[in-house]
Amino acid sequence: MSPLIVFRADASRTIGAGHLSRCLVLADAWRACGARCVFLVRDRPGAQLSSVESRGHQLIRFSACEDDASLLGVSDECEHQDVAAALAELDRRPTWLVVDHYGVQVGWHRAFRSQCEHLLVIDDLADRAISADIILNQNLGARADAYHQWAPDARVLAGPTFAMLRPEFSEMRAFGLKRRIAPSRHVLVSLGGSDAMGLTSSIVAQLVAGPTAEASAITVVLGAAASEQRPAVEDILRGYAGESRVIVDAGNMAALMVEADLAVGAAGSSAWERCCLGLPAVTVVLAANQVPTAAALASCGAAVAVTAQAVNCIGPRVSVLLGNPQRLRQMARCAGDVTDGEGARRVLDAMTSLGEGEAYA
Repeated sequence: MSPLIVFRADASRTIGAGHLSRCLVLADAWRACGARCVFLVRDRPGAQLSSVESRGHQLIRFSACEDDASLLGVSDECEHQDVAAALAELDRRPTWLVVDHYGVQVGWHRAFRSQCEHLLVIDDLADRAISADIILNQNLGARADAYHQWAPDARVLAGPTFAMLRPEFSEMRAFGLKRRIAPSRHVLVSLGGSDAMGLTSSIVAQLVAGPTAEASAITVVLGAAASEQRPAVEDILRGYAGESRVIVDAGNMAALMVEADLAVGAAGSSAWERCCLGLPAVTVVLAANQVPTAAALASCGAAVAVTAQAVNCIGPRVSVLLGNPQRLRQMARCAGDVTDGEGARRVLDAMTSLGEGEAYA
């Protein structure tokens, strides 16, 4: 019988799309091996859940949140009832239960670990107790020993070696790295699936007004949940003398990143996509949990970090970088060293080899 892999993750305008997106990458890898994948997702504003079923996975929707501003959106009791009911409807016990959710605590792990063969927790914080067979933290600077006090018996997969990216990123990696040899001053602006703070318009306005702007091309990518910003962005670009385009819900991000010489992007999952293709970036910190990633990328030379509160300095930063091709090439080399885009395969290998004694941390 084929493996049954059940995922618990959410997406919304407030929490973004990264948790669900990286689970989908892992689900696609499992599906290619013949597994059946089921997603348990709460129907939150801006969730854009059509991507789950369009990629061939089963979707079980939980009722809308009582409080979308909170991490979980409902009481722990309601969450436990929803998950228990969904698992009871399945035709068999899950081979793996995969959880990627800051609102899910150790009590949840313990309650449902007995209802599956194995539990994988995807985490970015290393700040709370976890009960799992495997913990995955794909962030730069993540360490297995950071989890010893929280989950002493779990196998830990740590670092961007395990960053789970869609196959097109590793497939285009060689071309992307070669492309960085001769930068052509093309800027890509993409703040993720939702851009809940509405910063894209402000950033584009700065690029258009910058002293080196007319020698540059600008591509702006808006997630489906941020599509309401499109008219404002297009209005800003209307008088722009250089090449420009606005794309909503792009299905070819790897190709768009390869075309660019510098990105302005968030410090979430898309940071690893950029690194895989050697794309230097001005990284905008949109949430507290993104601070360590932005700092680590800046420290290794792959990016320049900017807080959301200092967004008005992005234009000058971009101008300085575009005027320094040598620095862009150095940043590209540093970015390319961070990850090769094969993380999903490594995570899949770790899951299938559980119990064989291999070390993955």
